Amino acid sequence: MLAGSLPDPRAAGLTAKTVAGGLLVQSRDNAVVDDIALKTVTKRAPSEAELRDLKFAFRVAKHVKSNTIVYAKDLATVGIGAGQMSRVDSSRNRRAARRRMQLLRRSWHSP
Repeated sequence: MLAGSLPDPRAAGLTAKTVAGGLLVQSRDNAVVDDIALKTVTKRAPSEAELRDLKFAFRVAKHVKSNTIVYAKDLATVGIGAGQMSRVDSSRNRRAARRRMQLLRRSWHSP
């Protein structure tokens, strides 16, 4: 099957979605993280590896529902949370789930 080339992610355009009783039309989210000037606002600047993971996480988050949090390490997702009303709560929930998994793994490996 020949489908042509992939669309340019930076190209302007419109997207349309059906909603109850109508149609939602909005401009495409055509921002690309590589084109955005990132500014460090913390005391410690991220390492090159952390910055690479951050940009990867931004790319992933763009394609998940709103109020997304993405944990990434070594260009892989470690956790993704979406749909929470609060990103802080979502982050806390993810951290608690990770802690539970760590405790389970320890119990599996205990004599």
